Amino acid sequence: MTADEAAENYVGFPERLKMALGTKSSRAFAMECGMSATVMHQYLSGKSEPSRLVLISIAKTSGVNLHWLLTGEGEMRRGGKDAVPLDADLLEAVIEAVEEYLDQVKVNLKPAKKAQLVAALYDMFSAEEKRTIDKAKVIQLVRLAA
Repeated sequence: MTADEAAENYVGFPERLKMALGTKSSRAFAMECGMSATVMHQYLSGKSEPSRLVLISIAKTSGVNLHWLLTGEGEMRRGGKDAVPLDADLLEAVIEAVEEYLDQVKVNLKPAKKAQLVAALYDMFSAEEKRTIDKAKVIQLVRLAA
């Protein structure tokens, strides 16, 4: 990896960290990792870099692959027994709902922001017992993202 590629991947670290947080607040996630909310905010804003031990803690707490968190390469989730099974039907329904509302309000989101939105909605709806899409929740989160 060249220095330019490394710099490009670092720029994406705050975005990957946001994706790793999922639907958790940065404050709650920071507490789970054993750090302050202020430090987490510095990582999310790109103002500070986490140490190796902190990166390991973030990866373990969020269930993401450490290599992905560092570089953006490979699978986001760890394999094996810790892997989160993907419900393709639910993911498709979430994407359709997001696209439908974005079309209605004529809003274009950057791919990274749209990915975060879809990931957050997917996490939210997959945690529910009946796994159905609540359009009101989709609209509310799309408005916040836009």
